[in-house]
Amino acid sequence: MELKKRLYFLVMTSLLVVVAGSCGYFILFGGRYGFLDCLYMTVISLTSVGYGEVLPITGNTAAQVFTMLLITLGLGVILYGISTLAALFIEGEVSGFMRESKMKKKISALSDHYIVCGGGETGYPLIVELVKNGEKVVLIEHDQEKIDKCSSIEGILYIKGDATEDVHLIEAGIERARGILIALPSDKDSLYITMSARMLNKRIRIISR
Repeated sequence: MELKKRLYFLVMTSLLVVVAGSCGYFILFGGRYGFLDCLYMTVISLTSVGYGEVLPITGNTAAQVFTMLLITLGLGVILYGISTLAALFIEGEVSGFMRESKMKKKISALSDHYIVCGGGETGYPLIVELVKNGEKVVLIEHDQEKIDKCSSIEGILYIKGDATEDVHLIEAGIERARGILIALPSDKDSLYITMSARMLNKRIRIISR
């Protein structure tokens, strides 16, 4: 079952258990206690907070059996919820790690490619044009929204990080790259990347906005 469906199932099941428990107590005691009291008894039974009985459960066999069944069912829902949340966290982390590792492996195999620093208003159309011309492109961008937009372009590879840091230029394979296009709004950052790129690759073609 997909995680979203499991989460939906968890929420609906939890609500169903609470409603069923409240209605069960209301029926067992013949409506002598208000629905709010029955709801309160259901919640403290399921959460095991131990605030004491608001309904006369002790000595009432039917109510005691119902409460035991309710607590057992509630524990099952709680365990299911824990497993669902754990799966949501673990699968998200693992898939993200695997995606990043796969991306880095592809980048490490590139040569004669272009590096684009910045995926904003200037960088995005540059990437589109390069890909259209059949060029291999690696984007360096720290903004996740811009990465998401650019990653919709077929064949684009990216590194999430600051292009002014040499480590990200090296991860992008600057020693093997044909060219680097700097599309950042800061002239200071553009100048720094230009100098770093030239030091890391003497033959690289540098284009700055």
